[in-house]
Amino acid sequence: MTRVNDAMGSDDGARWWKDKASGRWEPIARSKRTFSIEEAMAVYSFKDRRFFLAKKSPGQVVFRRLSAQERQHFEKARHKEIKALLDSGAISILSLDESHKFRELHGDHILESKFVDRWKPTEEFTALAEDFDPSDYVEGSHATCHRKKRSDSAFHLSEPFSPSGGISEVDGMFPGCQEGQLILLHTEVYGLCSGPSWWRRTLIDYLLRFLGYKLNPYDKCVLTLPDEPKPLSSDDGETASTKATRTSSTTATTRTSTSCTTSRTARTVESVGQEHATGKTRGFIVIQVDDLLEAGDGEHRRRMQLLEERFKFGKVVRLLDVENGTGYSGKRIVQYSDFSFGYTMNDYVLHRIKAVNVQRRVLKRDAATVLLNEAEVTQYRAALAALNWVSREGRPDCAAAASILASRFPSPTIEDLYELNEVLGQLKNHAVTLVIHAIPESQVRHFIISDSSHDPSGRVKPQHGWLQGITTPGFNRGDKSPVSIMSWRSRKLRRKAGNTLLCESIALSTALGALERQVAMWRSLISASFTAREITVEDTEEAEMRGQASAVASECNAYVDPNAVAVVDAKSLYDGVHSEQAQGEDDRSALEMAVIQESLKALKGRIRWVPHNKNPADGLTKLVGAHMVPLLELISSNSFTLEEEQGILESGKQSSLRMKSKI
Repeated sequence: MTRVNDAMGSDDGARWWKDKASGRWEPIARSKRTFSIEEAMAVYSFKDRRFFLAKKSPGQVVFRRLSAQERQHFEKARHKEIKALLDSGAISILSLDESHKFRELHGDHILESKFVDRWKPTEEFTALAEDFDPSDYVEGSHATCHRKKRSDSAFHLSEPFSPSGGISEVDGMFPGCQEGQLILLHTEVYGLCSGPSWWRRTLIDYLLRFLGYKLNPYDKCVLTLPDEPKPLSSDDGETASTKATRTSSTTATTRTSTSCTTSRTARTVESVGQEHATGKTRGFIVIQVDDLLEAGDGEHRRRMQLLEERFKFGKVVRLLDVENGTGYSGKRIVQYSDFSFGYTMNDYVLHRIKAVNVQRRVLKRDAATVLLNEAEVTQYRAALAALNWVSREGRPDCAAAASILASRFPSPTIEDLYELNEVLGQLKNHAVTLVIHAIPESQVRHFIISDSSHDPSGRVKPQHGWLQGITTPGFNRGDKSPVSIMSWRSRKLRRKAGNTLLCESIALSTALGALERQVAMWRSLISASFTAREITVEDTEEAEMRGQASAVASECNAYVDPNAVAVVDAKSLYDGVHSEQAQGEDDRSALEMAVIQESLKALKGRIRWVPHNKNPADGLTKLVGAHMVPLLELISSNSFTLEEEQGILESGKQSSLRMKSKI
């Protein structure tokens, strides 16, 4: 059993019940799950003035309770970590006399720290299960306030502190050191609040000043190598010429690890060996704390060689060389032989997501009025936090549930808890791998699928959501086309709307703003000299996009093959945007339609209509009663077919097609 932890919160106490037979009060366990004494840790409650047993978090290790063989592995990991700290110059160890003098002069500058030993998942896993078996995992140690990472020395390679530095006292002896010696911190280490920002400042400064990259104006975590980058300095150029491999390659490489968010930026990859085109960017880098994703041509590779010499990366993965991809923070990212990417959160969903355990009996008819007790609220909040993270990172099908269930605070009910458990069950039943297709740059088209919900009674707040991404020209033609989902949203409508048309107009207007940023981001990645001022459209082009520049709409190229497509299921909105004159009696809707028309003009796009029961975004607007089948089919097949409006209308009444399908 682990040594005692203190819990000093005002709500740290347990729930109690009175045993009438004995007259004693007994604590109520928060879960019916059992665990062995080896898996337990003791927690002291100041409120109850008692010790309670709780299960340790997955992967946690008590060093002194390890077997001799396991202890050798962890000692080896500790020594490796210490050597990396010392070799990088991040720390130095003071003598006993120096340590004693420092305590006298700067006793308030001594930070407590300790080794954090944990089991880490192997490449077969991206998340530790609650009931994991240590034999399936590898061990790892992190010293001095470190967190789990894949780089040996990311923060340690930051620029040095001011001369005063910082001091840390270790819980555990460094090899060859005596008890009482202190460690002088010369730069950032994991666990310090200033660590990430100081590391970013060091890395960005080197990339901009010495390697010639430019910071993207739309995302400050993305850097691009321009068409004609500034020459390297003489020393750097000599190093590059002797050590860099001058081969053109645009396959993605991850340094330390790769995240889901950064992988979405690598939207398309041209074939290997492509010659550099004038005006095109020559490479890009995506930064997420100490994780980098990069791709580019031969010049980009030369500069990456210099980066690897300047900063020591603990792990560099070329995704094409790893069949099962690489895991990071609950996600697994794979690059396929056609240069497309796939990312999934299936490991995390299966191993870490768990339903809330309700220990009391509540009738279903009373569930909507019975509030959760303190213990149930804690579990509800934890499960909702996990759901919210999953919905943002890789599961659009639960985005609406995460948004709507979060709005039930501060007074969630048993009914809300039941709905949360049902959503968590659906997550486990539907495995999803989102794919970022490898599409040639000339064939890239953008799309947005928008929807909103409106309750005329006013009891439920309007919810709107959208899916945005990249596809091919076949999307607008009605072919079954690949779709690469870049982002999605589900949230409350922030403005009051008195009718369905206004809800749909506000939702599409907001979604098109997100699509405009996506298009600008895409163009800034492929064009070295792109500026936002270039997004202008002539009046004749605007007319072509609505099919009005010619007597036959099919003869308008911008109508047949637009750069962007906005998909809605509100026929009134579709007709209103197509018209040159305002329609209807709602002036606010007319204003929003004017904004939509201007946005489509800037995007060189057109609006399309699909029936309500075939709109994938409908699953982003409701918790109960949504058409989930179109959304699940889209994220499962990573493709979509857009039918021609005239053919749908001629097929019959749309009211008969609004029946919902069971999942």
